[in-house]
Amino acid sequence: MSEPMRVNVDVTNPGQFFACCGLLELADRIDRSATGFFEPGCFVIDADVSHVLQALFQCDVIVEAKDGADDEEDGSDDEPDVDAHRGRTYPMILGDPFHLRLDW
Repeated sequence: MSEPMRVNVDVTNPGQFFACCGLLELADRIDRSATGFFEPGCFVIDADVSHVLQALFQCDVIVEAKDGADDEEDGSDDEPDVDAHRGRTYPMILGDPFHLRLDW
């Protein structure tokens, strides 16, 4: 087994806390013996990290952009260079081996 992976984290920040949960979820889908725990200032994932990262970097990622379903364009040409999708976050799917849909 490789060295555990340590991620600096502020556990009082809900976003960072839940990101750690997501990292552990991904690690568990590759290495069923993966464990995670918090130490002062960091989150530790004890798993075959190199295998987990290799799977993450090689998986297919599909972004499910909505094709104009809620574009707020009124047809005017006042601002032709404005991207109607700027600032939007769309669901995405992490393919094999994760088979996970991320929809925030």
